[in-house]
Parts: sequence; structure tokens; C-alpha cells
Amino acid sequence: MRGGRALLWSVALALAIVAILPVRDRLDKAHVTLVLLLVVLAAASDGGRRVGLLTALLAFLGFNWFFLPPYYTFVIADPLDWLVLLAFLGTSVIASHLFHRAQREAAEARERTVEVSTLATLGAQAMMSPRAQEALQVVAETMRGALAIARCRVHVVTDGHERGPAPPPPATTGSTRDPLPPIMVTVAVGGPERMDDGREPVRLALDRATPVAVLAGGVVRVVADGERALVAALAGADVRRLLVPLRHGAEAIGVLDLEDDLTIPLDEARHRLLLALAYYAALGAERLRLERAAEHLEALREADRMRNAVLASVSHDLRTPLTTIKVLAHELGTLGDERSEVIEQEADRLNRFVGDMLDMSRLVSGRVALQVTVTPVEELLAAALQQVEGSFDGRPIDVQLPPGDALPLARFDLTHAVRILVNLLENARKYAPGDSPVEVRAARDGAMQAIHVADRGPGIPSPEADRIFEPLYRPASARVDEGSMGLGLAIARGLAEAQGGTLTYAPRPGGGSVFTLRLPAADLEDLGTA
Repeated sequence: MRGGRALLWSVALALAIVAILPVRDRLDKAHVTLVLLLVVLAAASDGGRRVGLLTALLAFLGFNWFFLPPYYTFVIADPLDWLVLLAFLGTSVIASHLFHRAQREAAEARERTVEVSTLATLGAQAMMSPRAQEALQVVAETMRGALAIARCRVHVVTDGHERGPAPPPPATTGSTRDPLPPIMVTVAVGGPERMDDGREPVRLALDRATPVAVLAGGVVRVVADGERALVAALAGADVRRLLVPLRHGAEAIGVLDLEDDLTIPLDEARHRLLLALAYYAALGAERLRLERAAEHLEALREADRMRNAVLASVSHDLRTPLTTIKVLAHELGTLGDERSEVIEQEADRLNRFVGDMLDMSRLVSGRVALQVTVTPVEELLAAALQQVEGSFDGRPIDVQLPPGDALPLARFDLTHAVRILVNLLENARKYAPGDSPVEVRAARDGAMQAIHVADRGPGIPSPEADRIFEPLYRPASARVDEGSMGLGLAIARGLAEAQGGTLTYAPRPGGGSVFTLRLPAADLEDLGTA
């Protein structure tokens, strides 16, 4: 193409020389210079710098041969003609170079215009997509067209990333697949995927958070210096697949996967466009992650709502048959049937479970009735110890109040606070060795009044320490015959928080557990006020 342009402008230069040759005696050297320079500029504009320089050289020789005496020789009689020739040659060379630079800048401007138009269109389409997966589909399709490649995939980690070998790919079709573990969502465009041996580069790009290239023959190359060295690192390489990690902050949340049957060309302009499109892909990936997290959270909320509804319904509906069972058991007892006592005990036990479920549903719905007053902590401890006296059967309970004459006061509902403390004492009795005392200590803790219940039981394993306050949770080590539904601590914490307090657990130094109930503290001048 350039050879044809060079020949064309060589002929044009010859015609220009032939046209002015008959009148050269009437023309000044400046006139000849302007005519020939015009041809050189036109050649540079049309054919580029090389054609312009070739035309300038031919014009330089033609100027000397035809228009400087002695004619038809390259001899220069007048030394000043050297200045004319050199000025003409220099002007021609500079003009050719300027034309070339202007054309290059114009081409870059057109490329930038295409990039901006592509990104603007992509942004508008992605924002209008109602679902994140559809937005990623738009990103993948736009990228495939803009970079002129056969296939584009976007892999998104939706729930962490598991290390280790990937499972075999599922036999599915369509644009959305799960070729990696279920935590990885893949959006693909451009025909069938070749993921039989291609999942490992995805893992490599994700784990190392750096670009990975798959060359012809299946050779995998990791670009160790990151994206800034991508073009230089892959210069001259036969790249068939390019994987770029998508980042959210410092975290790699996905991989942009480009593939073609021929070499994927990558220059500075394409690299710049690739990074801009990868930014949109990262935004879409993060949107997909947030969307999945929101769906998961909504499912958890719905499950929690259904669980609370079932608890309230079942516990309410069980009250009537339990009452009937107790009445019939009592009648059997009057007839001398000894089994009636066992039936009544089990009915009472079940009735307590039903009461716990009703209390739990009231706490969740916020319908707990409270009568908060300023009350001495000593009164709370006395009421709780009186209730557990029978079940402890003489087992020691070591109670420690703050030293001195100060009367510790707090704001709480006495009935509910007693229930919390009884629950903690019963748990300590149940799990601590029979010969070890249960320690109860009251102390001021800033704006709160703390009551610590400590035992020397087995304690709670650290993985379960945060879950013991969850409703219906029972540790894996719990015995089947303990008679617990896993509601006691959940109710106790809910009652504490309803009164503006807290209930926490901590391991006891030397072994055992320490449960701490904190209630809003009060002073003597507040005594008797609500």
C-alpha cells in the first residue's frame, strides 16, 4: 500500500516538474520551492512520513537537476544555491514529520473518542440493568467487541475463595455457569467455554492477584510485576488467553478472562481500554457480591421470621393440651395410680419449655412488659438465692458484696432480673462439679452495676462462645437428657438488653465460666424512683 502511494506521488512530483519546466526561466527559485514543497506536503499528508520523506528527497534532486544552473547536472555553481536546497530539504523533512505527528495525534484522539464512547455506553447500559448478572453480561459483551476477541468471561467470587483443586466442571449450557466451586459465579459471552483444563489459570490469577497469560501450546505465564508491566512482559508473545484480577480495594474479588483462537494483540491503547473496562467489570462484580449477600440476608431474615412465628404458634397451641394432661394425671392420682406423678412432672417440664418459647417470641417482637425501679442489688440476690435453694440442696454459694457500708443500687425489673440470675445459677449448678462452690460477686462497673456468676465447670470452647446466646442453640457436647432447649441464655440476654443492660460470657482463669449481668447503676438519691 505504501509502495503504491510512493509511486503515485513520485509521478505527481514528475508531472509538477514537467508542468513548470517550460517557464523556469521566468520563475524565481522561491516559486519553484513553493510548488515542489506543496507536492511534498500533499504526499506527507496522504501517504505518511515515509512517503513524504521519499518525495522530499526526489524533489531535492529534481530541484537541483532541473532548476539550478548548470541544468541537468548535480553541480551547484552558485554557493548560495546550497542554502536554497538545504532550506528546501529541511522544510520538507520538518513538514513531513509534523504531518506524521498530527496524523498520529488525530488517530489517538479518535481512539480516545471511541474509548470514551464505549465506556459511556457501557456505563449507561450497566446502570440500566436491573440485575447485577445482566450488567456483567453487558460488560463482557462490550469488552469482547471493543477488544475484538472471541470469548470473554467474568468470574466473580461471591462467598470467599476455597484453595485446593477444583471439582470437575458441571455439564451445563448457557451464558451463566459455575465451572469453579459453587462460590464462583461465571458470566460468559462468545460461544462455548473451554474450561476442561482452563480453571487453574483462574485460580492462579485470583490467588496471586496478578495477571496471568496462557500462550500458544498451553504455556502459563504469570506477570509477576502486575498490570503496569503487562504490555512489556507480553511483548512478542503468542497470547491466546489473558486473565486479569478484579479488585475491590486490596482484595481480589474476581477474574476477567479473555480468550481468542488467534493471538490477542495488546498495545498501550488496548491495555488502557482493558484497564478501564476491567474497572467496570470490578464494579459489576462487587454489585453481584452485594446482591448475593443481600439475598442471603433476606433469606436469613425470612427464616428467622418463620421460626419465631412457629415458636409463637406452637407454644400457644400447646398450652391447652398440657392443661388437659395435668388435669387427667391429677385424676389418675386420686384413683391411686402412681404413674400420675411422673405424668405431672413431665407435663410441668413441657410447660416450662412452652413458657420459654412464649417468652422468646415476646422478646423478639418487643412485647415484654417491664416495671423498672431503683432496687438494691442485695434484694435481687436474696430473691434469686431463695428460688434456687431447693435445687442446690445445700451446695455452697459464695456471695460477695462491695466492701463498706455502700448500698449497691441499680435500675431494673426485679422479676425479670431474678429470672436472669436464677438461670445463671442453675447453669452453674448443672455443669460445675458437685463439690465446688458457685461464686456470686457484685461490683460497680462505671455506669453499670455488674453481677458475676462464676463456676469451676468445663467451660465453653471458644468456637461456641459466641453462639451460646443464640435461640435453640445447644453445644455439640451437651447431653441429650439435660432437659434444655437452648432458650435459657437467649432469654436471659434478651431480658437484660430490654432493661438497658448486657449479659456476657468469659472463660474463668484456672478453668470454668464467668457470666456477667450488667444493669444500669443508680445512687441513693434515686432510690424509690422509676
